Amino acid sequence: FPYTTLFRSLCRSCEWHEGAQLCLAEIAWDRADTARARELFERRRRRLAAEVQASDAVGLELGVCLAVAERDAGCATELSQALGKLAVAADTPALLGRARFAAGVVATLRDPQTARVALEDAVDAFGSASMPFDAARASVALARLLEASDRSEADALWERATAAFAAHRAR
Repeated sequence: FPYTTLFRSLCRSCEWHEGAQLCLAEIAWDRADTARARELFERRRRRLAAEVQASDAVGLELGVCLAVAERDAGCATELSQALGKLAVAADTPALLGRARFAAGVVATLRDPQTARVALEDAVDAFGSASMPFDAARASVALARLLEASDRSEADALWERATAAFAAHRAR
C-alpha cells in the first residue's frame, strides 16, 4: 500500500516505543521480511512483563503470523490458542475477531476450508466491532488464500479491502 513508507517513517521516529516496534514488525511481516519482523517482535516482547505478554492480543496475533511465515505450526497453534482463550474470556467482537483471524492464518498451513471459515468469521467480527481496518486486513488474508482456488472471489475481496483502506485513509 502506498502509505507504508509514511507509516515506516513515523514509526522509525519513535522506534523505542513498544507500539512503534509492533507497527514496524507488522510492516516487515507484510513485506515478507520475516527476520526483521521477528527481531522487532522479540525486542518488544522482551520489554513486556510476562503477565502482559500473556494478555497482549495484538502481539499474540502478530506472533501467530510470524510463526506461520516461519512454518512453525506448533508455535502458531500455541499462540493462537492463547489468543482464543483471551477472546473467550473477554467476549468482545474485537478480541473474537483477532482470535478468528489468528486461527484462520494458522489453518492456512493445513486446511484451506477451515482457514476460509475462520477468516470470514474474522471479517464479520471486526465489522461488528466497527474495526474496518482490521476487517480489511482479514479480507486481504482471505483473498490471498482464495487466489489459487477462486480467482473471482479473491478479486472481489481485493476490491473491497482496497476500498476499505481508501476509506480509512480518508478519515
